[in-house]
Amino acid sequence: GKEKTTTTESQEGSNVTAQQQFDQERSEAFAGGMVKGPNSGATARARGEKAETVISEDGAPIAYRRSGEGPPLVLVHGATADHGRWNPVLPALEKHFTVYAVDRRGRGGSGDADGYAVKREFEDIASVVDSIGEPVNLLGHSYGALCSLEAALLSRNIRKLVLYEPAMHITGEKIHPTGTVDRLEALLEAGDRDEVVATVMREIAGLSLEDVEVLRRLPVWQARVAAAHTIPRELRAFERYRFD
Repeated sequence: GKEKTTTTESQEGSNVTAQQQFDQERSEAFAGGMVKGPNSGATARARGEKAETVISEDGAPIAYRRSGEGPPLVLVHGATADHGRWNPVLPALEKHFTVYAVDRRGRGGSGDADGYAVKREFEDIASVVDSIGEPVNLLGHSYGALCSLEAALLSRNIRKLVLYEPAMHITGEKIHPTGTVDRLEALLEAGDRDEVVATVMREIAGLSLEDVEVLRRLPVWQARVAAAHTIPRELRAFERYRFD
């Protein structure tokens, strides 16, 4: 019963996962090409992807890329990203599934709304799932895993649920130094979106200064900068979230 239209476009808590993130950034750049970024319309058309949207509960349009053939698999990316984060693994997944790679609200082809509430993100994913018309496999990464977990409580159309590095409080440890989110909000208010992303990479993902400079030179960096306004609000929501 969701309206759908078609148009034809975290936190990691250890040095090991920070390195994995850094390696993935580099692989994305080469998977998508150094001239045109992995999220570009040209790349999407070359992959045979179709951009579609579904209207969420609060009226925000939520976009996703559909590609491949087989049982439906919905992919939900983490923080500081959009659907293009899945590009390195899409060729393998498309051989077995019809893939629906979501742009979470506030980035990519998706809309947004005033007054962020994490519950809206849960509803967004449930809306995408319910629009497909058959039970789906749902895979979420980091903050997207949290959204996927809660979406599973809102939809009866989830066949399998896979949560990769879900953003949840388990040990009670803080994921960033005190005051980090305040500084990110100040940077955002000052219009320095690039430094918002760089600060997250250094202080939360744990990357070195040298690694951050490498990432800055890759095309995928601009997709992260475009989503910089979503970072502080998601960190605030993460701090408050508890899975009961």
